[in-house]
Amino acid sequence: MKAKTEAELITLTKQYIEKLTEVERNKYSNLRVLPVKVKFSNRMTRCICQTKESRSCGRAIGIEFTWSNKFLNEFHGNLKLVKAVFYHELAHAIVGADHGHDKVWEATANKLGGFTTRSISLRDYREDKKKG
Repeated sequence: MKAKTEAELITLTKQYIEKLTEVERNKYSNLRVLPVKVKFSNRMTRCICQTKESRSCGRAIGIEFTWSNKFLNEFHGNLKLVKAVFYHELAHAIVGADHGHDKVWEATANKLGGFTTRSISLRDYREDKKKG
């Protein structure tokens, strides 16, 4: 089913993120940090997505991915970018917070298909609106 409005496309993009999270959660069910929660935030304005480890008694008990609604409003429907960001964040979940953006994390992100830098240029993902 094709989205007819921008709001429908944003909703479909969010559903895609939630489904991708579910599929990958099942694939990596042996991870020490399950389940994974997905949230969408109006407060995030400077990053696309953030990974947060939930802890109890010093032990990781879950991962939360928080996506920026500002980002989704601009890049909804751009599944190539959404997937690259998702796998970047999943690599953080797999290797753990202690690795940051080190070589262990980079190898995991690369293997998954996520971008392997701390930040990306969104210009590469914007659609050229001045065609013709």
